[in-house]
Amino acid sequence: MNEKVKTITVVILLSFTCFLTQCKGCLDVDNATNKLVPDQVLYTVSCGFPAPYFDVEILNSSDESYYYRVKSTGMAGISTAVNVAIIIALYALIMFLLSKKLIALNRFLNITLVLVLLFSSGLLVSYFPGIIQQIALYLYLYPVMAISNLLKFLKLDAVEQNMSPRIYLVLLIIIFYFLVPLAGRIKRKFSAK
Repeated sequence: MNEKVKTITVVILLSFTCFLTQCKGCLDVDNATNKLVPDQVLYTVSCGFPAPYFDVEILNSSDESYYYRVKSTGMAGISTAVNVAIIIALYALIMFLLSKKLIALNRFLNITLVLVLLFSSGLLVSYFPGIIQQIALYLYLYPVMAISNLLKFLKLDAVEQNMSPRIYLVLLIIIFYFLVPLAGRIKRKFSAK
């Protein structure tokens, strides 16, 4: 596939990434049955990068299953304009870095695509087995909380706490971009011995 088509496809998918922005730890429990009271928001997933288009709330129901509710952020027009501008800027930046041979396109796009799919799988978090939910929350929640606390410390109040997971995605893309070749070098070094 053409480099430009691949790049624009991944950047557009990035624009529709989903981010787990909220999980409620204190839920109401029915004292008589010791079960969760139905119709409570268990998780909120914010969709859109870098600005949220809308939020999806995952709620529990009375029959111990889940259902989704889409909630508008009220800023769809502004978010769309921001996201389109970022898509164009990212595409131009990637093409510039590629022309200067500063990035390996396939590695960069593959890492970005895998992370976008992992983040977007947050929409299905309520259907994951309990152990996978816990692992995913630890790998996701603590870094996002640390970024959020850093933003608060720096007096940079993120809009409705939506920026922290987005910053985390960017950091992961950068970290894995450099980590993958390093892991390959270490593996080659040990296999040569």
